[in-house]
Amino acid sequence: MTLFGKGKGWIKAPISGTLLLACFAGTLYGAVTGNVDRMLLWGILAEVVGLRRDRYLETFNGEAD
Repeated sequence: MTLFGKGKGWIKAPISGTLLLACFAGTLYGAVTGNVDRMLLWGILAEVVGLRRDRYLETFNGEAD
């Protein structure tokens, strides 16, 4: 998990790179369309997919807990 962990995703930070990208894309989309609900939905969806991807890669590479 990269949300509150050490960060094993694209960005080595306490928050995942997927969340940062989702926030940026969601903010841009929300600013253009004014649709906050979709902005939040896509941000959450992207983060869930990113966390599952990280967990799958950790398991596949034998680095899972």
